[in-house]
Amino acid sequence: MVSTSDLLNTRPFVPGASFRNGRLVAFSSQGVVVVHAWPRLAAWVKTASRPQWRGCRPHLDVRSGRVYGPGNEPEKEFRVPVRPRPLFHVGREETFRLFAETVPADLRNRIGRFRSRHWHLLALARRCPGGADLFETNPALAYAVASNWVFHPVSDPMRSARSLVRCRQCVAAGRLGFPETESTARILARIPAGCVSISGLMYLRTAMRDPDALQLLRHCRRINVGVLRIVTDPALRPWASATLLAEVSAQPEEHLFPETALILRDTIVAGAEDPVALAPRPYRSLGQLARRHDALELGFVDRAMPAQWARLAFPPPPLPGALSIRPLGSPEELRIESREQYNCVVSYAPRVARGGVYIYSVLHPERATLELRRRGDRWALSQLRIARNGRASRATYDVVRAWIARQ
Repeated sequence: MVSTSDLLNTRPFVPGASFRNGRLVAFSSQGVVVVHAWPRLAAWVKTASRPQWRGCRPHLDVRSGRVYGPGNEPEKEFRVPVRPRPLFHVGREETFRLFAETVPADLRNRIGRFRSRHWHLLALARRCPGGADLFETNPALAYAVASNWVFHPVSDPMRSARSLVRCRQCVAAGRLGFPETESTARILARIPAGCVSISGLMYLRTAMRDPDALQLLRHCRRINVGVLRIVTDPALRPWASATLLAEVSAQPEEHLFPETALILRDTIVAGAEDPVALAPRPYRSLGQLARRHDALELGFVDRAMPAQWARLAFPPPPLPGALSIRPLGSPEELRIESREQYNCVVSYAPRVARGGVYIYSVLHPERATLELRRRGDRWALSQLRIARNGRASRATYDVVRAWIARQ
């Protein structure tokens, strides 16, 4: 067990980090993590609320060596990332670099392509012979094997990982709950490391039970975040063709954020309220989708709000507004925002009333419309758009992320 001096028992915790004798100690204001470097790979944590030491799988960025302390964990996968509060002063970057350099450079580079769960992947490479080979041949399967207990209950996750690594890829996928076919292994192998997440794989596992979803996936040579978001959503999948998904898979921005899925969702919602006709299905290209989306948005700007929407009552905003970020607390405010920004945000009124999303006006550094979406017990940035659904600037994203982080 950890034999650390009374320094670790001091209250309150003072943010900082040190690396000595192959052991990294990282403090946050809420607790402390002690991590033994490669090749030992063991970690313990304690917090002010739970002062007993306990084993943990720390939040680790293997590229920089940063280990985030309790309360400072990075955002979960598939969200626009909010930078966590730093654990340390700038001068402590050297501490984390020394910790990172205990891991072989080639392994750091391979694991660094993944967006999360670096500790789990390190453990797979260290403790499962052949585990690191999966990083190249099938990154998504490697990611799932490294966190196999999420996909099926086991008493010894590492023993289960060793067994899975020795199996054929289709058999390993089957044991994790995916269809046990060669086609499944090929589909998983088409997902780049940077597009893999636990939530995405869980949704994909469910979607692969649908023959239509499987058919779409078989036609995709590359499966990025945008493709995953569309194919795994039963509400979006019928509206997408294989040719549309091929275009989505080629868009660099869809590697990290499912932009087309959000446009498709808005088009479906707006089309349902269109008094003329529903949108054609499925869409065969991004151009066709964009034209339909723009036409529906202009229709919303010019059309009166449905009477049933005008009577809706909105809940209080999940995050308090700021000087340059104002919550829109009524259907009328959504209507005004829609007209000013030439978008269909007024169609979000029923979803805001149900508590699933909330809309804000952003006034600085540029005029934009912000959508927050509920993710379990927390709220995450979903969309940030300037007028006519243009992309917001990096500066605007930074302002919004900083505002979310302060809450």
